[in-house]
Amino acid sequence: MVALLQENNVPETMRLGKNLLIYTVSDLLGKGMALLTSPFITRLLTQEQYGSFGILSAIWSVVALFQFMGMETSFQIFQAKDTEGHQREKLLTTATMIATTSMFIIWGLFSLIALSGSWLINYAKVSTTELAWYLLGLVPTILISWYLFIFRFMHKALSFARTNLLSKAASSVVLLLLLFLTSPNERLSMMFTGTFIIQGFIWGWALWEFKRSNLWPYHPTHFSSDLARSMFKYGVVFIPGAVTYAAVMSMDRLIVGWLSGPAETSLIQLSISVGSVILMFKAWFMLIWDPNLVQWLSTRKPDVYLPKMQLVLMGLAIVFFALACLSAIWIDLPIAILYPSTYGPVARLLPVVVLTGACSTFSLVGISTIILDPSPKYYFAVYICALIVTIAIGLITVPYLGALGAMLGTLGSELFILGSWIYRGKYLRKNINLNWRPVLIMGAISGVFSLLYQPGIIMTQQVFLERILMTLIISTPVVLMGYRVAHQINLEDWLPIR
Repeated sequence: MVALLQENNVPETMRLGKNLLIYTVSDLLGKGMALLTSPFITRLLTQEQYGSFGILSAIWSVVALFQFMGMETSFQIFQAKDTEGHQREKLLTTATMIATTSMFIIWGLFSLIALSGSWLINYAKVSTTELAWYLLGLVPTILISWYLFIFRFMHKALSFARTNLLSKAASSVVLLLLLFLTSPNERLSMMFTGTFIIQGFIWGWALWEFKRSNLWPYHPTHFSSDLARSMFKYGVVFIPGAVTYAAVMSMDRLIVGWLSGPAETSLIQLSISVGSVILMFKAWFMLIWDPNLVQWLSTRKPDVYLPKMQLVLMGLAIVFFALACLSAIWIDLPIAILYPSTYGPVARLLPVVVLTGACSTFSLVGISTIILDPSPKYYFAVYICALIVTIAIGLITVPYLGALGAMLGTLGSELFILGSWIYRGKYLRKNINLNWRPVLIMGAISGVFSLLYQPGIIMTQQVFLERILMTLIISTPVVLMGYRVAHQINLEDWLPIR
């Protein structure tokens, strides 16, 4: 592990494999540690305290889309335009200065609103002190997220890995120790206080990583006011759509929190937390996908980027077909072993989380139509309609199905979003003409299986044997299809374009 996280000179053809391994190990350790500590945290915190954290996170996730003024989208668009790489330093510094400034402005405004009156305190059922520490902890956490974004697009895998490991794995362990040493009534406050202190130290570490990589993002001579105006213009016009999408992703917790309270919300919060471990492949894929996609699209040659994207689609379909089906077969066992019995319903939610994650991952491919041909109005319209879908399904089903109804609403919205990107890229703009049929077929099969299958439904007296047989039935076609796709992959296609 130590050798892996050291800077070494490697042949160009090995760089992709090394970076992918670094991203994978980093994310695996980070999420793995979070998973290992979550059974203890759900016992140290009451279900209401854990649900309060979920409500605060859901509310901030909507506001968070304003925090960088759309620089995440703008940075990708301008990097795709910079085919020769002449504006690398200007893009880095200009985007980072805008993102940092806007973050402090948005965070400050939200903090004033959150602390004025008792609306958020009553809704999330937290104290003023707990809310204040939660808000303070957001500052270093947000800045670290931007730095990790930049490390990815600058192909600094080692800097990303070291910072990510500290931010997730190390902080999880320290927070757990702090909670053990704190009285039950003060544990939520300690969790937020500890987050502020720990992430503050890691923020300093991330800046040191920039220094040692010669990528200082706050260099005043690299800031361009003209470029800032252009990037800000692009970023701002995409904010309404991005904010609406954040509302879509957090609406399940908000609706359940409103109709059922923090205890039921805690089921969604835990399902998302455990689901993030199941969906680690999605996280690994995103880490290498976005930077390479931007480089492919910068060629503006369909014969260059479409074959690679088609191959990626098939690989994703195979992986998520397996994840969705296998989670439906096995996930109830670790949930029953690791977590209190009150969290038993989470096992029913997790297959839906996996299906939702699959749809959102496919959308990462489909949304490339927007990068090639920016269209904020279409972008916003898609997410407005998706928000209506998730609210409608949630309000109708939550009174009867509880948290499961809200999760089905989120799944419905992701299906609508994916369909919208497919329609625009394949039929409306015709700039991403991919074959989605096998992906949709595998998705439909895994969706029906995940939602309907329950262990013991076939062999009532031999449930474990049934699980093994179903696993073999699912795994056989997955291995065969995966072997075929793997033989078509050329690692040279994923190397940074020089």
